[in-house]
Formats: sequence, C-alpha cells, structure tokens
Amino acid sequence: MKRLLLWQLALSSVVLTTGCQLSKPVNDANHAQAEATKAPLAAKIPHKTNIHGYEIVDNYHWLRDDTRSNPEVIAHLEKENAYTDAVLAPSEALQSSLFTEI
Repeated sequence: MKRLLLWQLALSSVVLTTGCQLSKPVNDANHAQAEATKAPLAAKIPHKTNIHGYEIVDNYHWLRDDTRSNPEVIAHLEKENAYTDAVLAPSEALQSSLFTEI
C-alpha cells in the first residue's frame, strides 16, 4: 500500500512539474491578440448592508441597475461586450458552423 501511494505521489509530481507547461501557446496569433486585449476591470466601490446583525460588504453593488439607466454601468457593460467580441473574433467561423448545425 505504501509503495502504491509513493508511486502515485511521484507520478503526480512529475505531471504537475512537466505536463502542465506548454512549450508554446496553442495558437500564437490568438494568444497574442488575447494578451493585447485586456479585460475591463470593474471598479470596487464598497457598499455595506446590515442583515440580521451581520455587516456584508459588496464591492460590486454599483453594477446592479434594475432600470438599465445608469450610464456608468452601461459603459462598463459595453466595454465587456467589446472585449468578448475581440477575444472570440478568431472563432467566428467555428461559431457560425456550430450555429448552422443547431
């Protein structure tokens, strides 16, 4: 039993140290584009709420906009949508073919 456990530990350490490292990115062009296009970061604005005697801090409460009228929220969502479009642009042909299959 100890021998099996030692073998599993040795094998998993080899996999973790060597198997998880790629010699180069899968697709250099897509990788470079993704690196150049950084995801927009939402601002952290603490919002404290007391519920049953517990204080809860929600840093992203400002993103809640039930009326869809806050210009800051809309601007952030537009930046996120533009980022998503840029990152997924290289897979448009695949997306199209998958959509037609459905």
